[in-house]
Parts: sequence; C-alpha cells; structure tokens
Amino acid sequence: MHSFDIKTKIYYGDGALDRLTQIPYKKVMIITDPFVVQSGMVMMITSRLDEAKIEFEVFKDVVPDPPIDKVVAGVKAVMDYKPEAIVAVGGGSAIDSAKAIREFASRVGGLDNIALIAVPTTSGTGSEVTSFSVISDPQEQRKYPLVSESLLPTEAILDAELTRSVPPAITADTGMDVFTHAMEAYVSTQSTEFSAALSEKAIEICGTFLLRAYLDGNDTHARKKMHIASCLAGLSFNAASLGINHSLAHQLGAHFHIAHGRANAMLLPHIIEYNSMITKNSRSQKTYPRQVEKYCTIARLLGVQNFNTVTTIRALVAWVQFMLREMDIPLSISQTGKCTRAEYFKAIPDMAEAALQDACTPTNPRQPSKDDIMEIYERLW
Repeated sequence: MHSFDIKTKIYYGDGALDRLTQIPYKKVMIITDPFVVQSGMVMMITSRLDEAKIEFEVFKDVVPDPPIDKVVAGVKAVMDYKPEAIVAVGGGSAIDSAKAIREFASRVGGLDNIALIAVPTTSGTGSEVTSFSVISDPQEQRKYPLVSESLLPTEAILDAELTRSVPPAITADTGMDVFTHAMEAYVSTQSTEFSAALSEKAIEICGTFLLRAYLDGNDTHARKKMHIASCLAGLSFNAASLGINHSLAHQLGAHFHIAHGRANAMLLPHIIEYNSMITKNSRSQKTYPRQVEKYCTIARLLGVQNFNTVTTIRALVAWVQFMLREMDIPLSISQTGKCTRAEYFKAIPDMAEAALQDACTPTNPRQPSKDDIMEIYERLW
C-alpha cells in the first residue's frame, strides 16, 4: 500500500505575500541572507508583519551551502528569542538553514511547535515543500542531506515578485535545478503516478518558460510559471526522491563550491547517457529498461521526440546541452575555472565514495559502482 501527502499549505499567485498579514502568530523570526536585507527585499516581508502588528527579529547570517556553525548560531538565536513561527526568506540555502535550525531548536532546546513559513526568492530548489535540508561541513568537505517529515514547512508562499531581481546566471542555474529535480524524480525507482504527474508538468513548464525567464528577467509570466514549476518539482521529488545526478552534484559543491543548480546541469547529459545506457555509438534494441521509456516521454514533452528510441535519447541529451550553451552554463569542469586538472582528478576517488553513500543514490534507476561514478566524473572534466 502506498500513500501520497501534501502537508504544506501553499499560497501562490498575485498578492500571495499578503498571507503574512493573516498568519496566526504574534512573534516571528525571519531567517534570511545578507543580500535580502541589504537589497531592501526584506521590507516586502517586514512591511506586512508591521501592518499586522506582528513582532519580529531578523537573523541574516545565512550563507550558501549552509555550514554547521551558521546553523548552530541560528539555533542559539531561536532559543534566545523563542518565536512562535520562523519565516524563511531566500533561496534554498535560507530555507534549508531555517529547516535545520528549527529541527535542532526542537531537539536541543525543547522548542516544539514552531511553525515554519517558507518564502522562496528563487525558482529552483523546491525546498519550500520538501522534507529535505542539506547542510555542509567545510572542514570535511562534505554535504549532509537531512531527511525527516518534521522538516516540512507549515506553509509556503510563492510570490514571483520576489524573483524579479534574480540575475540571469542564477535564473539559469536554479531553473536547471528545477528541471533536474523533475527529471530525476520521474525516473526514480520510487516514482508513482502522482509524483510523475507533478514531474511532467514541471518539465513541460521548464521547456516553455525557462529560456524566456533567462532572456528577459521582466517577463513576469515566465517568472510566475517557473516559480510554480519549482514547487511542483519539489513536491514530486519529496515523494519519489532523486538519483545520482544529485549525489554527484553534492560532492562538486562541497569540494569546489560549484553552485548546486549549475553542477546538476553540467552532469545531466552524462547521467542521461549512463542511466539509459545509450550513447552516440548505440544501436537499436528490441527492448529497453523502464527509465529509457521515461526519458522518451520527457523528450516528447519537450517536443524533441525522434524517429526511434536511440535518436530520441540523443535528441534529449542535445536539448539539455543546447540549454546550457544558450544560458552560458559550462559544459565541463575545466570551463568553470574552479580548480586545476590535477586538483580535480585527485578528488575524484573521495567524491565517488561519498556520492555512492549519498541518500539520493538508492533510488537511481541504475545502481552504480564506484568505478561507474569515477568514470562519469572523469568525463565531466
């Protein structure tokens, strides 16, 4: 027997931020990053809390790939202030930080029943509706995915007005993160009809609106659509989990500080080839694994279905590579300038071992060996 739940209440569309004037809490802590504060974006939150006469305090020490020490500082701030609710404002790092902070404040400080309201400012992680949080240990060069139903936000507020100032490069990275979430959840071994339906819609939206949002940040309609796609993909992978695209990307972020969405995007063509076992040298077969049929459905949704299975998979890989080129995302590690060849290849065995142990690996449609993962990393150079 299976079940499918959406426990987070989602508010979306024009004026969604006005929900903050209606929340039933009188004391909240805003958890965000310095940019949201310095840019004045936080005033879109605080003005509504002021209007509702809700007391608040701002914790703004969030940084990308939330390190353990920042989470500890946040836990202390929450334990000192004792809010009724946390409002997380920002990208995946801010929302992931807030989830971890609330979780540890509950476990260590006994502060139970703190509500969490997630307000994403990027269209990428889907963290506002997932039971996942990724924190990092810079000393160990590791990322640790936390997974628990208790991490789920109480509410999510999707207002695309917050995404208008997102620069093109981040729109590209986060948009490809959405696409990767939807695709990995779709071919996951835990995919169901419910999660697949969410994935298909997210993929369809990305195919139509991601490039539009990248080329014109003021294309409000495209921004709204990508904000919805991000949430749909989050709901899908929260139910079905992900795969080795994320397992490998986590290590690239931990070792070389490559943005998560960018790492996912760079890996995606290689992962499609690995999972499908179809490369440019492949020939037609009588039957194909389940994930190949799924990839063909994705190709059809994107309008690149070809005259047979092999050419359809090749067309899907080509579509992903086209999107990377159009949005100035590197196709290889060497193009990022983040490390030398020697540094990268030295790190491959450790990254491969960590990727093999990553929480996303068990639901990948093809179970890899360490050698398989090392080969993918080598090809990525």
